[in-house]
Amino acid sequence: MKHIRFNHLLITQLSALEAVEKVTPKMIYFNQDFKLFAVKQRQKGSSSNQIFIDAGIDISIFPKEHFQKLLKRWSQEFRKLGDEAFKPKPKGKPKGWTKKIKKTEDMTPEEIKAKIAYLEAENNFLKKLKGLEPLD
Repeated sequence: MKHIRFNHLLITQLSALEAVEKVTPKMIYFNQDFKLFAVKQRQKGSSSNQIFIDAGIDISIFPKEHFQKLLKRWSQEFRKLGDEAFKPKPKGKPKGWTKKIKKTEDMTPEEIKAKIAYLEAENNFLKKLKGLEPLD
């Protein structure tokens, strides 16, 4: 796929469009309302290119199949998740999430021996790294 670089003027023009959430030198991010509108227009029979032309996008600066592929991906998301498909997804770990550490009471003797061996190796490495003791 051909990579597009947007210059400052193009970024300014694209950012002013109602359908566009934000533009970086390499990407255009469309807002969720436009994605939903575009998918529904496509289902009604509008061409992919025409949907984006009507939104004010100059399609000539993009690779030939760009908007068809984009709408295909959006349509697949919409079929899977419905109206929720384009809602912002939370990033990062969920609130209150902590890594589950297995307690030694729940470990088998082999797991305990393996953990001890790992921790001893880690300690030896750190000692060598600090120059406190040579590694055995």
